[in-house]
Amino acid sequence: MSYFDPCATVQCENGGTCMRPTESQYPIDYYKEWCKCANGWSGAYCTCAGTTQRNVIFLLGNTPSVGNQSNYDKMMKLCGDIVDDFGIESNNTQVAAVTFGGTPKIAFGFASYRNRQQIKNAFLSLSYSSAPAFLGA
Repeated sequence: MSYFDPCATVQCENGGTCMRPTESQYPIDYYKEWCKCANGWSGAYCTCAGTTQRNVIFLLGNTPSVGNQSNYDKMMKLCGDIVDDFGIESNNTQVAAVTFGGTPKIAFGFASYRNRQQIKNAFLSLSYSSAPAFLGA
């Protein structure tokens, strides 16, 4: 079976590398950014220069509306996958997480972790709760 190869047409610049999807990722999202940019570069094709600093807060529902532990685990993995795209090691991005159920809780603050793997591990260590959400009025 032949698959679409985004790297056949994607031109990553400034030291960026095109990331080929694995077979398990098919069918793929054709609009996904396939370039993994070198430090100091960002954008779909690694053409945006600079050291934009950002603080990113993940607000994570930790309620029965998530569905179950399996869905919660998938949500935490997705957060870790998103973190992979941030320039954390170059001190450009700080990440924090807040969970909410019955009461909002700071899961970890901006200064808690300084590299991608620590942050990804922190997401994976957050436990699922079935506390009510109390959303809406």
